[in-house]
Amino acid sequence: MNIVSRVSRVLPHLSAEALKQKFTTAQNFWQQQKWLVI
Repeated sequence: MNIVSRVSRVLPHLSAEALKQKFTTAQNFWQQQKWLVI
């Protein structure tokens, strides 16, 4: 049985301003949702 796992990279915490920038430049709805969760 071969299970492939997804590896996430851990990055330093982003500032509120950096998160806002990533949210506003997100290409689509799902990417915006990703940044809202963070």
